[in-house]
Amino acid sequence: MDDTSAANSGNWSHGLEGGEGASFRPFGVHWLDSALQETLLPGTPWEQVEEKVSRGLIGKLRSSQEFKDMEKKQMILQLLGAKFVERYLKDELYVPNILEPPRITLLKRQQLQRTMQKFLKDKLDDVARFHDYLPGTPDGGGESSQRGEDSRQQLHSVEMRVTQEHMTSVFQKGLNRHLAMNGFTAEQARTDNIPDPSLPSMNCWSGASNLLGHSLCAILQRDPNRLSYICKRLGGKQLPASLREFLWAEMLLRHNDSTVYTEKTTEKSLRKTFAKMVSKGKLELKISKATECPISGLIKKAVQEKYDKTVCMQQYKGTSYTSQCSEALNVLYTYNRSYEPYLVHWLFPLQIAFHDIGGELEDHPYELAFYLNLLQSNTFPHWPEIYAIAEQAMARLQSGDMELYQHLQTCSTTNVKVDPKEFMVQLLEDERKKAASLSWATQQNSSSTDGLADNSKSLLANPVVFLRKWVGEGFVSVLDTQAVLLIWDQCFMSDWNRRVLEDVCLALVLLLRRDFMEATDYHQMRQVFLLTPCKLYTADIQAAFKHLQGGGAAIEVPDLDSRRLETNVPTTTPEPYNPVPIPINTAPPQADMMIKDQKLRPVGVTNFHLNLVINQPDIRKMEDEDSPQLDVMDQLVNFQPERLSVSVAVLHKGRSLGDRKCENNGVMVQAPSLERGNPLNEDGYTKTYQVSFSSDSLTFDDVILQASSYDLKFKENQAVALITVTYRLLGGHEYLSLGWAKLPLYEYQDDNAPPDSNGTYCASLRVQLGKKTLPLFPGEAPQMISLSIADPDYEVDDHLQPGSYVTTTCIDPSDAGIPSESTSSPQPQAEEPLWVPYDSDIGERSTPWKPDQGFDLYIDQVRFLPDNATIIKVTARIVQPHDPKVADVLATPLLDSPARCPQFEYRDTTEKAEETNLVVLRVYTVDKVTKELVALGAAILPLYDEEEHLLHMAGFQLPLRSGIPDEDIPLDKAALDKLPIVPGTSILVRVLPISKIFIPAPNYASGYYRNSYQSKPTESHMTVMEHYKRQDNWVETVQDTIENMHMEETQTSQDGEAEATPLAREAMTEWLIDRLQEDKHLPEGVTTPGDLDLTRCVNYDLSCGLYVFVRMTPGVKGTGLYTHAVCQVLPGRRAADLDITSEGYGVVDRFHTKQHKFNSLQTAPQWKDPPKHIHPHYDTQSVLFIRIIGLTLLYKPDPNQEGPGVIRGKHGKKRVQLGPESYLGWTVLPMFDKGCVAQGTYILPIFQDDTNLDFLEDIGRADNLLTWLKSNIKKKVIKINRQYATAVVSVFDGHYHVKAESVPLPKRDSFLDVDDFEKFAESAQLGKEGPQISQHILRHLPKEVQDEEMDSVLYQQEEKYFEQLALIVFDEVLEDVKEIGLK
Repeated sequence: MDDTSAANSGNWSHGLEGGEGASFRPFGVHWLDSALQETLLPGTPWEQVEEKVSRGLIGKLRSSQEFKDMEKKQMILQLLGAKFVERYLKDELYVPNILEPPRITLLKRQQLQRTMQKFLKDKLDDVARFHDYLPGTPDGGGESSQRGEDSRQQLHSVEMRVTQEHMTSVFQKGLNRHLAMNGFTAEQARTDNIPDPSLPSMNCWSGASNLLGHSLCAILQRDPNRLSYICKRLGGKQLPASLREFLWAEMLLRHNDSTVYTEKTTEKSLRKTFAKMVSKGKLELKISKATECPISGLIKKAVQEKYDKTVCMQQYKGTSYTSQCSEALNVLYTYNRSYEPYLVHWLFPLQIAFHDIGGELEDHPYELAFYLNLLQSNTFPHWPEIYAIAEQAMARLQSGDMELYQHLQTCSTTNVKVDPKEFMVQLLEDERKKAASLSWATQQNSSSTDGLADNSKSLLANPVVFLRKWVGEGFVSVLDTQAVLLIWDQCFMSDWNRRVLEDVCLALVLLLRRDFMEATDYHQMRQVFLLTPCKLYTADIQAAFKHLQGGGAAIEVPDLDSRRLETNVPTTTPEPYNPVPIPINTAPPQADMMIKDQKLRPVGVTNFHLNLVINQPDIRKMEDEDSPQLDVMDQLVNFQPERLSVSVAVLHKGRSLGDRKCENNGVMVQAPSLERGNPLNEDGYTKTYQVSFSSDSLTFDDVILQASSYDLKFKENQAVALITVTYRLLGGHEYLSLGWAKLPLYEYQDDNAPPDSNGTYCASLRVQLGKKTLPLFPGEAPQMISLSIADPDYEVDDHLQPGSYVTTTCIDPSDAGIPSESTSSPQPQAEEPLWVPYDSDIGERSTPWKPDQGFDLYIDQVRFLPDNATIIKVTARIVQPHDPKVADVLATPLLDSPARCPQFEYRDTTEKAEETNLVVLRVYTVDKVTKELVALGAAILPLYDEEEHLLHMAGFQLPLRSGIPDEDIPLDKAALDKLPIVPGTSILVRVLPISKIFIPAPNYASGYYRNSYQSKPTESHMTVMEHYKRQDNWVETVQDTIENMHMEETQTSQDGEAEATPLAREAMTEWLIDRLQEDKHLPEGVTTPGDLDLTRCVNYDLSCGLYVFVRMTPGVKGTGLYTHAVCQVLPGRRAADLDITSEGYGVVDRFHTKQHKFNSLQTAPQWKDPPKHIHPHYDTQSVLFIRIIGLTLLYKPDPNQEGPGVIRGKHGKKRVQLGPESYLGWTVLPMFDKGCVAQGTYILPIFQDDTNLDFLEDIGRADNLLTWLKSNIKKKVIKINRQYATAVVSVFDGHYHVKAESVPLPKRDSFLDVDDFEKFAESAQLGKEGPQISQHILRHLPKEVQDEEMDSVLYQQEEKYFEQLALIVFDEVLEDVKEIGLK
């Protein structure tokens, strides 16, 4: 049978496991269950097959000895199911109580059940073979196990083939319909490839594959025996999240210490054992929390270091991943006292795979520790095996690519610099010896290292050690996240087969072949092993792995490296630069091509970036000779970028058709790097300068060319742009021509017109658009520029040396909207990009720089100020971690810069620095509503790379975080990482070499500024930034804001009695500084400004709305009740008069909770509904009314377990009705404040519900909700709930798509002041005991299920049934609630 026919029961009759009806919904996935039911309908081909098999099975049973044994017979009948027995064996005595205690023990019953299941399966297979329903021959030549392993074999039986085709059709249609309902197509599911590995999101699989993954999980839960078949079919592919979580967990649990893993009770026993050992460990270690073991500090530091240095983990730094990792490792240490730093790497893939584990958040570290223990104890290879895997991979490399193998051996013995004290040499030698003893280890390779124990350096430098590190750390330390997940998927699907690990090692080494062959010594080889694998594409790793798994030749793997097809533009010049020539469309597609007479389209050349490798003079010649050449070179030694000029001329056959020149000065974007040796002179020196003219755009709109003179067949006849780079010498107007480059401008485009009578086609010319990288030819340009010359010809005395190039962009100004002028106009503020990723071609690269040389710190811009911010200032200090108390320097914004993205022209010079220096930046503002001076945010920039000792000489975009670090903790680069990010707000700074002139800031849109994963906005923050751009004050300047504030505050201070005097422009900056002065504008006794209120960063937007999340109601009188919270918006007076918008916004929303946490208490119910998205009109008097309704109901499961049970009312009545006990209370919640959503997590008092809600009309008129509540309590209009119950409700702004991306929600408990605060707190504590909500279901299930509680599979199925039915009943009852006043 094929995969679809296998969806029918793993046994041939759908009635073999717990009754016929159990198979009608065996998967819990609608489309699978629906398709299965369709294959079982009367008249389907399966009906004929089933009838034959069933009759044959009856004959086999009646003639068997087992059917004559009463206990075995009754178990067989029970397994076949009541309906099967009624149909085929109704004359047999069916006495199921024979199998119940005390007649038979539970253990014996389980053994009997397993034995009879196997017996039935064997008999069923015999019948199927007899009828030729299984792949193989009728005489039994085909094994039953093969029916699932290769279902594509030809079936001899006609009726089985017809059945198979019918099943395939039904399931395929069902799958296509399922995909279409979720917005996908079958084609998308088939062509679902691994996405670009550079994507930061961990969901690098399509929604279609994730849907299929859910369906596969459902099939595997029904038929776990098909797991090996699924793994075989999916080998080499990356698993979607849903399937990965299931498969990894299943494989880990199968590897426990038990010999056989057969039932879910095994998992339960493992978890119980783990929990007991953790509890025991807490007692032995004398700790109160397993997440805080005695070495928690050591673990935390190790986790931080790993997340700092590991490429694939860096994007998760500062998230919950780091804290969960530390806590999980603490739990593991408490469990078995084991801890190793590499466990941080092992845990990382598990964190991604199990990131969505259900249950309470605080239990997540225990789940991770549980799985990590299973991985460590029984799954991951031990160190001798790891070493043997590494040696085996090297042996295969030796036989498959001897050249690479010998090259690695040579590098490993050249310039070896390792400290044996830093490694456990003896441990490595012991591992090597143990590895050699393994039966599958390569003796040849191990013998090649027999002498290494005597030479520790040789042992440590051997490439095998690096492969050992790869495998031992699960490849996490060297690969990209998606590549790690791909490899771990293969490991789990192969049951951690050592051949898979060998193939991965070999694939990586071979893909890195080009990098290894460029290495010349141990250090360079080491860099490739440790730093380069993360640059490989995941798709290439996948292709190489599948190639080797399929028996492909090792020598063919390097060709799978896609990087070899790329043109790499160097940021430094260790080798001559040979750019790939720009492709030109020169050959007509059909007959002769005729070019029309035309005025050519405007063309522009913009964004010039120069990489100049300048020859440095020989000091000895400078002392002995006196020549003009040396005088020129002397000037170039003191290179000044402002003396550079870039000009562009359009040439055709030596004639100029127009020329332009950059009007702005060049900007040095990277510190010059001095290099010794080049291809022309090994003893000579060169210095590389990178200079940008990013603000210039040179356009030509008057280029006229006669068609007869333009022939694309000959390169010399084409129009070309000549880019000339000159340097102005000191002492006059003399210019030195450094070099030139040639750029083809036009190519033909076919007009799709038919040929004329002579067969000649016509075409027009179009601009060759896009970014181009061109080699710079040294010296002056010739009169005739030939495009046939591809590469420059350098001489040893040329000022420019190999590696010089220019990067520019060719544009069509008429299409791009750029004015046809010599220089570009500044972009209007409305077009400010939200976020631009770093472009390595434009930005800086860290350059060696001695601390005593000092640096310049530039403050360029603060981007996207929040709605509640006004004027700002930036302070900066260069501090030492041990001494953060250093005087600040102050930067103020340019008056004409945008108010919401203020720009600066500020530079601070530090003459001498230290490697441990940090730059601490703080931004201050005046709160728009409160008028208080507050801290908007802060950022920390480390100046040096601690390992490489490099100055971070570059531009940086740093996210602003709210708050300041604890002064009692030493300051470091991660001091702010745990503080919340100010939504969408960041600061741009640069660190450059000390310069005599001020270097203007580059355009942000150029991609100059480095921005880490932390500064990349989330989807929610992008929405917030879009909101900022829509505000009325977006077009205002800093000057406008100052004028408005000055006018407003002056009128306020004068009580409006006199007209305020406008502030002169020259006094505005001084006024700004004074208004942001701490000692003048802070309350008396306060020395430090508070933080800007993040909950008011974004004004309310009706289109975005808000989210409401009812969490729990501790303390309600809910014992025996099924409880939900019913919510309704009560609009204020102004909002009540507003109409509903065309989009449906402004409607009076009414909703209720739907999803319980069934392990919560009936007296403190909790809900897990996603936050409810509503769009009420803004009105500070509008509130959310919440009513707690409980129903008395009785759930009786279906005795045959064929579907949902029934729900009855109180005392077994057929209808569930409201009673006096149903009204558990009400509360009310403010939604808006000061123009914003009143965000926060509210702890609200619950009031007594006597069904009289006439007072609700008055709430909409209340100016202050808390005051209104207190007043009406005093008037006895409303009363506090007798149990002092509370409701916990969260509200956050709709700009944040998910709660995890919202600002931190403050706890707001001020409403508890309506009565005794302590009584509310006491009631919440007392509400922690009592029956759980799950008892509504458990109390009517068998005792053995009750013993397993919520872990039982039967309970979990009944929980789904119960919640579906209970919600239907609740919705019906809500109609009665309307009649009582909640309209």
